Amino acid sequence: SPAVNGTISSRDKLSTSMQCSHHCTIFLLLKRTLDTWEQLKSPLAEQSLPKGSKRGFFSAYPLGMPQSKRPNSLSLTGKTNSENTGSTSKVISLPKSPLLTAESSFMTLQSEMRSGVGRTPYSPTHIDSPGSTLPLLCPMESNLVTPEHLQSGQAVKQARPKYATDSTLSMDAETQPTIAVSNTLAKNVNALVTEKNNVIAKRELAHELCPKYLRYNLWEGGSHFLPSSADWTEAASPLPPVPTSELANPIVTKTIKENPHLFDIVTPIFVDRFENLLESHPNQPFVKSVCRGLREGFWPWADTHFGEYPDTLDLSLPEPTDEWEAQFLQDQRDHEVFKGRFSQPFGTKLLPGMYCMPIFVVPKIRNSPDLRMVTHQSTGNFSLNSMIPHEEIIGYPLNNLQHLGEFLLSMHEQMPNSPHILFKSDIAEAYHLLPIHPYWQIKQVNRIGNDLHVDRNNTFGGHASGCNWITFMALVSWIAKKKRNIELLGTYSDDSFGPDLSDNLTFYPPYWKFMPSNQVKLLQLWDEINLPHKESKQLFGPTLTIIGIEVNANALSMTMTPNAISELITAINDFTTTKRRFTLCEWQRLAGWINWSLNVFPLLRPALNNFYAKISDKSAPNKYICVNNAIRADLQWAITHLKHDNRIRLLHQIRWDPSSADITLYCDACLEGMGFWFPDKCISYYSPVPESTMEEHIFYYEALCVLSAIHHATDFLCAP
Repeated sequence: SPAVNGTISSRDKLSTSMQCSHHCTIFLLLKRTLDTWEQLKSPLAEQSLPKGSKRGFFSAYPLGMPQSKRPNSLSLTGKTNSENTGSTSKVISLPKSPLLTAESSFMTLQSEMRSGVGRTPYSPTHIDSPGSTLPLLCPMESNLVTPEHLQSGQAVKQARPKYATDSTLSMDAETQPTIAVSNTLAKNVNALVTEKNNVIAKRELAHELCPKYLRYNLWEGGSHFLPSSADWTEAASPLPPVPTSELANPIVTKTIKENPHLFDIVTPIFVDRFENLLESHPNQPFVKSVCRGLREGFWPWADTHFGEYPDTLDLSLPEPTDEWEAQFLQDQRDHEVFKGRFSQPFGTKLLPGMYCMPIFVVPKIRNSPDLRMVTHQSTGNFSLNSMIPHEEIIGYPLNNLQHLGEFLLSMHEQMPNSPHILFKSDIAEAYHLLPIHPYWQIKQVNRIGNDLHVDRNNTFGGHASGCNWITFMALVSWIAKKKRNIELLGTYSDDSFGPDLSDNLTFYPPYWKFMPSNQVKLLQLWDEINLPHKESKQLFGPTLTIIGIEVNANALSMTMTPNAISELITAINDFTTTKRRFTLCEWQRLAGWINWSLNVFPLLRPALNNFYAKISDKSAPNKYICVNNAIRADLQWAITHLKHDNRIRLLHQIRWDPSSADITLYCDACLEGMGFWFPDKCISYYSPVPESTMEEHIFYYEALCVLSAIHHATDFLCAP
């Protein structure tokens, strides 16, 4: 008989646990759990992406996870509670259960906890449980489900409803969403799943098993890497030409025809050579669209709302009062005119069809003396950026520190005793190297001093500018990987980076010095297609700052530099102590800064919960928003956390899959109760929650359920 030690959260309801023998139908559940683990290790079935997807396998729903659904509960309860728990859940319960546990197991991944050998649990905690009930043998009926019965779906359906589990499963089996188990490109839905796509699919499924707070800060070794921007080009949709409706605009057409000297296609890139290097690229429609943009000018997916927006609009600002900024704008204007990217001045009054947006100056890097001219294309109700549909400019990928971490781990696995270095190369004047179509150039008129100039090229401040640049650089990266054999190469905007062996150096004549061989091959490719670069921006060494994060190639660590941490702390402190309101743009800027720090400090995520809720329904960039006490408290907590510079060491953050788990458990909670289940031990625990529990408190009980399960696993099951 069970030894009752007390209650957990209700004095009139005892918590109940059970332990099933091999004659119990728990055999069925355990078999399906094992089948699920086997599925993770076996080739996954092919499934195409949603129709119309632009990003290929980048835009698929997370593998193995249905979209936007709560996880199923796999909590088992004893017979004493079965009458009280039938169809009582207010949040997630439905009376029917899915037929296959392999699918319902995926539904519980968000709450699933696993502890690996020698690794700290995801949420290390110690809780003194006030009471529990020892395991109890509890077959609710004597019917035995044998392995022979497992072949019959009818036997499963007959056996399953005899357990209280039915009242806590969240979805009807007939309405279970299809589980995405493949990463096949949309263009190739009838092809067989290749080995590479199988690996990618299983890796992405494994990613869903990782705790969300780590924000991609888990890596794994091996020769198969996450899809890069170069891989993305093989499935990307072609860039759009200028719509016929825009070419039919009589006002714009007349101004361009009467003033051809103001509009031109200017780029230093050797387009023919670039196109020849891409002859073997498998996605020629995409390649041709990018080359068309280089020859005719890129179009930013815009609808200029002819007949709705003003034909001509001048929102230019007066010359800056700061002499240094005013002189920089004049010097930059002169440089752009010399390069041919700005037209010669054509007067002080806009011609029909022209738009003139404000321009201003910002540091290239935070607190840097180097400045950049930016066009504010979001100003006003008729801004240029308002002409660009947001859904058209999402999904253009950049490589990040996740890719770099994989590169470093791969090199250390292959050559653990060799010292390594990192390199980073930067393209000069990146965005401005791409020409814009004349029908958009007419919208990019700049006023500097009192003179007007047409900006003929891609500009900082345009919503589509980054997308156009990414498409071009992704193809350059594809050439570097496929034609120059630089496999370990990442590209983030105008920066390209990767690792190399410290003694693998090659002499680069233009800079008259030895550099990492992969970096030299990359620079030689840039020279071949005439991409400009400066010696001062071509860096290498064992420790390097990449995408604002300090990376050590030999210690396998990533961290923010002390100066970067100090600047972020100062910015957060100013936000919380200054007695004034901040514009939505300032809120978004700080949120982006904190988001960037999550690369190193993933536990900072809670600091943004109230922050994002405050601005979620705001859209006017210049609207002032007050900072409330809850946000101040969150941000001050973030400052305390930032002062502890805990480096991420890649070798201590290795991803692992269910097959390597020492203990597997499932947790869930609803407004009626919470429970966790150890399938390996055939043990489950259940506790009711107070009857007055409100729906908004469900997260607390979900967290309490997980922490209780970890406490039990570490204290009673001898978890490693």
